[in-house]
Amino acid sequence: MDDHESSRPSKRGCAAAEEGEEDDCELRAALAMSLGQQQQQQQQQQQQQQQQQQQVDEWRAQQQRRWRQQKEELQEQQKRQAAAEAVHPRGKAVVVREEQQKQQEEERQQRRRVRPQEVQRQAAEEYEVPARRPTQRQEEKRQAVGLPPTDGDAAPREAISRSRKKPQQEDEDEDEDLQEAIKRSLTEQTLHPAAATLLTAPASLVEQQRAASGWYAGDRIYTNTLQGVRKEANADTLCWIDVVTCGAKHERPSIAVVGAFSIDPQWVMAQFVGARLTIVSHYDRTADSAGVHAISPNVNIVYPPLPDGSNFHSKMLLLRFRDRFRAVITSANLTEADWTLIGQVVWLQDFAVTPKQPPSPLDTEFGADLSSFLTACGVNGAVTTRALCTGCNLSLAAAALVASVPGRHTASAMGGIGQLRFRRLLEGVQFDDVHVFTSSLGSLQPRWVDQIRQSFGGAKKLSVVYPSYDAVQDAARRGFQGGDIICLMPRFYLHPGFCRDLLRECAWTDAGRAPALSHAKTFVWSDRGALSALYIGSHNFTQASLGSLQQGAVLQVSNYELGVLLKRPTLRYPARTSEFFWRVPATPYAQGQQPWMGARW
Repeated sequence: MDDHESSRPSKRGCAAAEEGEEDDCELRAALAMSLGQQQQQQQQQQQQQQQQQQQVDEWRAQQQRRWRQQKEELQEQQKRQAAAEAVHPRGKAVVVREEQQKQQEEERQQRRRVRPQEVQRQAAEEYEVPARRPTQRQEEKRQAVGLPPTDGDAAPREAISRSRKKPQQEDEDEDEDLQEAIKRSLTEQTLHPAAATLLTAPASLVEQQRAASGWYAGDRIYTNTLQGVRKEANADTLCWIDVVTCGAKHERPSIAVVGAFSIDPQWVMAQFVGARLTIVSHYDRTADSAGVHAISPNVNIVYPPLPDGSNFHSKMLLLRFRDRFRAVITSANLTEADWTLIGQVVWLQDFAVTPKQPPSPLDTEFGADLSSFLTACGVNGAVTTRALCTGCNLSLAAAALVASVPGRHTASAMGGIGQLRFRRLLEGVQFDDVHVFTSSLGSLQPRWVDQIRQSFGGAKKLSVVYPSYDAVQDAARRGFQGGDIICLMPRFYLHPGFCRDLLRECAWTDAGRAPALSHAKTFVWSDRGALSALYIGSHNFTQASLGSLQQGAVLQVSNYELGVLLKRPTLRYPARTSEFFWRVPATPYAQGQQPWMGARW
């Protein structure tokens, strides 16, 4: 072979080189395809994220537009209602009351301007009126509020001719001076003067002070003002405006945390325009998720965590005003119909902003219990409680909170939950009978009823007051609704173990309110006609609300519930069973009568 032939590459070498180039090309093509696929996937992911974000933004914008539209419609409706208020019977009463209060205040200021101390002394010298001794009525009032008796030989606080005073004016002046003396006697305390007057003054002065300034001491229970009943039947009741406003000018709260099972959002938002509003509500778990949802810059709606079969059933209003914090516990949902057409119970207490630094809200039993319950509901309990109660002394709470939270609670936490909370609070309370007023009944099996007897202080006599079928039908014929929120499932009642002998008919003490059905959840402990303890709130007489003791010292609870328990001697009204809103003791069902078995709430 010559040199020329040897210098040419062999066929085998050329084939190997071509195969290597082809492999490199395939590798580069595969790498390019892989990079392209990755870029395409990243672009698709970015597009999906953008689409999701766009959908979320559109949903939020749609929700905000809807709520803004509803708010505008409600404001317009509120204006129309305000314009028509002058011809509405309830509106006339409010207008007349405001005018009377304004006129009384003007007259009081006028008397103070035209009769200063110098003028009074000149008048005494001119008319030569002798110093008069304090009246018996004045001495009784002074002794009632713990003031020392007046020296009979001392000069009177004012000497002015009786002929130039009217008897009614004398009484008003005496009450004013007495209230001033009360305030002076409490200067060393941390109580707000108006709140201190409520805690120390006689019952008659308490009612006068409450009517004048709208302060509530938390030592009594109210029913709601009903439409469609006689005027006399609504005496000493509370309407919605009484609850959510304070003072003669009907001041609205700046912060409000409200909650209920059933809520009319349009109606609620119209009541708290301009306030920082938090709504805690039940919800459909298939459509919404637990958490805090911002509706607008000032409005949040909170959906609590709901295990299977659980409900948020609490009814509460926590309101912060300029000079007070008001806690409201009720059986009424946040709908207009619940407050005007169905019988409800309401407890409320005002905690005044004090001049001295009070204990931290979380260091008091009432504040700590409230904070724990709000935290369990998904609200920041500590921050919310401090924001609501700053400067207020919650240790003055007249009632104890009773809460239920869904879950299986071990022995370490059972003392503050459900039926075992009653067991702890009722230690040492003397009573003969327990009367349970409820608008919903569950499975009244003997085993669970025995647990409740033990938790209710060892109750031997227990009656369950629940509307009969005839009572609900009679209310419907007279135009009163409510049968849809009163519940007893037929399968529970028809079970052989159901304790039917406990059932009693529910009837109002005041016949003028008789057509309206009761949605109250009230437990009454009575001792020979006197009320030893009284509970009101959202707890129905069901295992879901009060809990059921399981094996292993575990309390199983299904619902969020909240109520208050008042005990003697703090409870001022009702103080006897004859003063209670419904008949106690209640009468058994007539022969052939059955309980109402309607839709489940």
